[in-house]
Amino acid sequence: MKRLEPVKRLPVLVFLTLVISLGIAGYALFQFAIVKHSRGEYFYLVTRELEFEFPKNWSVFTQEFSNESGEVYYIAVYPPATHKRWVSILFVVYDERFTEFYMERHGLANTSQALLFEAERTYNDIKRRNEHVTMNLTERGTLNISGVEATYLLITFRDGYVDNDGDLHNLTVMFLSWTQGTSQGEKTYYLIFYGVEEEWSQLHIQRIFEHLLNTLKMSGSKDGDG
Repeated sequence: MKRLEPVKRLPVLVFLTLVISLGIAGYALFQFAIVKHSRGEYFYLVTRELEFEFPKNWSVFTQEFSNESGEVYYIAVYPPATHKRWVSILFVVYDERFTEFYMERHGLANTSQALLFEAERTYNDIKRRNEHVTMNLTERGTLNISGVEATYLLITFRDGYVDNDGDLHNLTVMFLSWTQGTSQGEKTYYLIFYGVEEEWSQLHIQRIFEHLLNTLKMSGSKDGDG
């Protein structure tokens, strides 16, 4: 069976490639959000898969990949960044066919196993670029997201990011995942909140992430756009 190439690598590094190659598309979507969904200091974004609020000075783009194995849908939101410091929030949605393909291909039984698999895959990809990186699992548990229980892992990749000047930074990543049943099977949702540790841990960034979680809904779970 043919692979869905964009997801054979970890979502974190896929995001960096998408930001570079799809920046123009992201800007266009950002402008659409200004016109259609302004809410005080936030924009309310409605996509095919998810709805949520994000700050007005952040950018957003969506992208879809598909083949006979199924469809994968990306949504990325991120603030202005420098070459040294950055933080981003990435959603990855597997449709019912790709969820089945992904779980069977990697021998995974549930989202907890899938998160551990993705964390290990992230570590291995970073290690190819920096052999001195180490991975530390600092927290694991569950969260309620839009009425659904999500599993999460909080991980620090020490010396996981090298900036353009060659300086090393710790990379902090929160992986979350949950599934939702549909008439065709189950969809799998990933939320990856990540960035260099000194940026990720700032109070205003944490509050933005909490606000996004509090406004997050699976599209179609309510009428209208609020």
